[in-house]
Amino acid sequence: MTWPKAAVYEKPARIYHKVAVKRRNQTVTGALCTRWTYYNKREHVHYLAVKAPKAQDRIGWIRLAAVRRSK
Repeated sequence: MTWPKAAVYEKPARIYHKVAVKRRNQTVTGALCTRWTYYNKREHVHYLAVKAPKAQDRIGWIRLAAVRRSK
């Protein structure tokens, strides 16, 4: 995480339920992290699919601009 905090949403839009809040330097994980994105045309924001155990389908969405690839 690069921002002070960012929410993980149930669906790729800020109007949906937050399933988690990540703080700066926390790790966001999941097999989906490297390749599954969604562009929300209404918000003009790219979202990244991440592992989210509290989400109904165990997939959460975080704004792509909030994350950076770890080494």
